Amino acid sequence: MNSDGSGAHRLTRRWGTLPAWSPDGKMIVFTSRVKSPYEGPNLELFLINADGSGIRRLTYSPKLQEVDAAWSPDGKAIAFAGYPQQPFGGSSYTKVYVMNADGTQPHKLVDGAGQPAWSPDGRELAYSKLEWPGGIRIRAVDGTSTRRLPDGRNPAWSPDGRKIAYVDGPLWVRLSDGSGKARLISKWGYPGGPTWSSDGKQIVFASEPGSGNGWELYVVDTYGNNRIRLTDNTAYDGAPAWRPATR
Repeated sequence: MNSDGSGAHRLTRRWGTLPAWSPDGKMIVFTSRVKSPYEGPNLELFLINADGSGIRRLTYSPKLQEVDAAWSPDGKAIAFAGYPQQPFGGSSYTKVYVMNADGTQPHKLVDGAGQPAWSPDGRELAYSKLEWPGGIRIRAVDGTSTRRLPDGRNPAWSPDGRKIAYVDGPLWVRLSDGSGKARLISKWGYPGGPTWSSDGKQIVFASEPGSGNGWELYVVDTYGNNRIRLTDNTAYDGAPAWRPATR
């Protein structure tokens, strides 16, 4: 859909969730179900062109459920979270992986973590720490350092890398060095958001409006003002991803 909520259209006929744009805005990586030799369906990563053509499967890991894909700023790598098909549940089983953008050479980056997000310069990955004491970690991609933000989950970097939006009950923003915490909205966010606009002036997120119809999408400026509702239907609208600005 357009950034004002107009022009919504269906991109794929197969079930899909947790989309992430390529840096050039030409492709989308997302999670979809496939048949599994084990109990229940398996979750794998797929690619699709921005116009809905050329859908293709990116990963083939029947024992691993793959979610929360995030494209590196240079377009060469994709980070994602994975947890085993068996046993189900247990945050300690979820790990953050990084692979080439064509699905080759996946390797584990960190245990007990999910929801990875690349810094705009590609040097760091923020992620949710799923084991106690929780919070958000920011790790150098080369493994030389890790720092902790004390609370929250589902981090999203601002385009200039100075701020991180995240969910901790409400939606919050703080400086990426951990200081300057500010609440943007009072209602609960959704694990598939938030996402910044390319100009850094707005954040799109999902929230339950209280009508009982499910989650809807909203945009708000970075001061928590000028909230605009983008969707209004009985579907559960979540996991928004803002298309990168391209020249």
